Amino acid sequence: MALDLNPEHNDTSLILDLLRSLAAFAVLIGHATSFFGVALFLQPPAFPYIQNLAVIGFFVLSGFLIAFVLDRSQDKGVASFLIDRFARIYSSFFPAMLLIGIIGWGLQKAGRLEDPFTFANWLQHVLMLNAFGTTWCEIACVPSMQTASHLWSLAVEFHIYLFAGFLFFGLRQQSAVLILGAILVSWVPYIYLGIAFEIRPGNQISYMWLLGFVAYYLVSRVRIPPATAIAMVAIGLYLLRKSIEPEAEYNLPAYIWVAVAFAGICAFTQSTAFTADRRQLRSFIRYVADFSFSLYLVHHPIQEALFRLWPDSAWYGATAAILIPIPVAIAIAHIGERRHKQLATRLKSALSFRTGTV
Repeated sequence: MALDLNPEHNDTSLILDLLRSLAAFAVLIGHATSFFGVALFLQPPAFPYIQNLAVIGFFVLSGFLIAFVLDRSQDKGVASFLIDRFARIYSSFFPAMLLIGIIGWGLQKAGRLEDPFTFANWLQHVLMLNAFGTTWCEIACVPSMQTASHLWSLAVEFHIYLFAGFLFFGLRQQSAVLILGAILVSWVPYIYLGIAFEIRPGNQISYMWLLGFVAYYLVSRVRIPPATAIAMVAIGLYLLRKSIEPEAEYNLPAYIWVAVAFAGICAFTQSTAFTADRRQLRSFIRYVADFSFSLYLVHHPIQEALFRLWPDSAWYGATAAILIPIPVAIAIAHIGERRHKQLATRLKSALSFRTGTV
């Protein structure tokens, strides 16, 4: 059966938006409480880092949604897919990186940064080279910036998008050139399988993305009765709690049970329409989801600046670190994230592509 993400027909699309929003706010709150040492019940050893749990959620969502996009882009080409991904990410990522650069430069001028802020390192982050981290130190190290240390996960996802796009269309079109392209960009996804390297943070996180990808095909190709879907959610969440430990959130058993619970949620909501007649609720969820990516991008540099300037402020600092990034993210979303489709259309037009045939 085909997966239906039309919010007029069922709840799946809205639930995915809700999960994306909750994950973004979990990262926001988790980093704020960690910076200022408050709400210790949300931190190890009492509880796993909620920001790490949220990143795991981002990856299962990403794998699922990219599978959905590819499944519906089979008549298009890899160029169209990559332009769409570039526009989706960079429409907000580049404005956020400008903000990160300004904050990093300002903190360095004020003598509040431990590590030097350099334009070269900033540019490496703009180009997503921070995904390589220090793994390639024999050739060149890409150290993480203090104001952008959270962006490792976005860089990894970006490289996975490149790999998935080249491989999918290479296999579909039986193109040796595209398959070679997939091999050439496979290094980061391979690193984060954790086979030859133990990566911290994000050990084996490529598996979580792949499991999200598989979850799409399971839900879209197999009819899962609602009772079975509920059982998948319950069993997945129970075994997730059993398999995850504070400060060891990134592990393969946890990923498996996240994928089971996530697939159950998607399968169950395919047969429900709770939000169909609740347009205000749908609009609110959609609005928050539309700035969740921008919130993920900008929250950390703002929190870093607040902590460097106001380190002993405890709950006052944590509250400011939660509240201030929200309007900043909304502003960036309005100029970027919410306009990514228009940007993709303009890029395709500028490159002489016709939408739907690339």
